[in-house]
Amino acid sequence: MFKIGLPAAGENVSWMLQFMVVTAFVGLMGDKAIAAQSLYFQTCLFILLFGLSIGIANEIIVGH
Repeated sequence: MFKIGLPAAGENVSWMLQFMVVTAFVGLMGDKAIAAQSLYFQTCLFILLFGLSIGIANEIIVGH
């Protein structure tokens, strides 16, 4: 279970660490930079939502 689960959990941890580091650097640039980064990430996550929904739908189809 750890052989498969640990790398999968590590992906989420590395994503959050990367997000925190980038946000810290952008925070040093000022308020406008933080606002631009926030809008950029919200747009990216909205686009990512469609890919995730297709992946989950495929898992459901395979499960049936």
